Amino acid sequence: MPEKYHLKDGRTLTLRVARSVSKKDIDLLRLLLSHKGDYLVHLEDYWKNGSKGRIEGLEWRFCLATLGKKLVANLVLWESGGIAILGHVYTHPDYRRLGIGSALLQFQDKDFWSRGGKAIQLRTEFGSPPHRMYLKMGYRDIQGNEGMMIKQKVESAWESLYLSKPTRAVPFHWRHWPSANLLFLTQNPSFVRCHGYQVYGVDSLESPVALRFTLQKEELERGRDQIEVLESEGGVCVAWASVMKEPNWKGSSRQRVFDLFYHPAYSKSLNRLTRRFSIPPGTMAFSTPNDPKNNVLLDLGFQEKESKKDFFVGGDSLLTFER
Repeated sequence: MPEKYHLKDGRTLTLRVARSVSKKDIDLLRLLLSHKGDYLVHLEDYWKNGSKGRIEGLEWRFCLATLGKKLVANLVLWESGGIAILGHVYTHPDYRRLGIGSALLQFQDKDFWSRGGKAIQLRTEFGSPPHRMYLKMGYRDIQGNEGMMIKQKVESAWESLYLSKPTRAVPFHWRHWPSANLLFLTQNPSFVRCHGYQVYGVDSLESPVALRFTLQKEELERGRDQIEVLESEGGVCVAWASVMKEPNWKGSSRQRVFDLFYHPAYSKSLNRLTRRFSIPPGTMAFSTPNDPKNNVLLDLGFQEKESKKDFFVGGDSLLTFER
């Protein structure tokens, strides 16, 4: 149900949630979020292919703030199984410093937790005014990545995702995005997490997936690319494997790269995931000396070809494998 909020200047703000976004709201959102650039592909994909607020099991919720008939602020919650990514938090410049942003976030919080939400994650600029606002609202920084934040219903919500549970291997769908993002933000000895998406160390899958997955669909459908995940109870992503085009050289390379990243609690279940791949000869893989996935790569027929010492900041070496 819409809610009313009184701004600092006395005007009344209307807050509401839109799932199956109307044509009128789409037009207003296109105008408000026109600065989003490449992210608009992600939004257009949802407006074209979403059904009743979902696309491939991922729930979308637009929280809209209006003054009269004018849309002045928005945020989006991408959610599956009580795990969410918060994005596109934006207030039109003409309506800032009135408390609209904090009102919108409080409204969204109330809605999410009332529906059994477990955890929300977001990216912002560390030390910025929005970062300080999120801290006041209960979000906490994620160790190892300044600007990534999480808010949990209970403190152990994130850790409990990786308690040993039955798993199955399935193709990556949009519904896996929020939990896959959390997986890639865990502390883990694996540094090269997904070279195909250029994700290294404690880093987010939010932008790589949002910007590339939709455009990658043709490659996936033709079998040139492959992304598979190991999902546990509730569809939680606990391991990721992929074959994609080498992302360097401005996309001109025909080389393929294999990536594997998993939570240590599920190392004994990896065969369910890796056996879904028929990895072409000549495929590359990248790693570091102490990465536990190195033994898995050897079992899959990869051979170490090169070691570049002190390649990464901090002095770690880059290992190059080829199948």
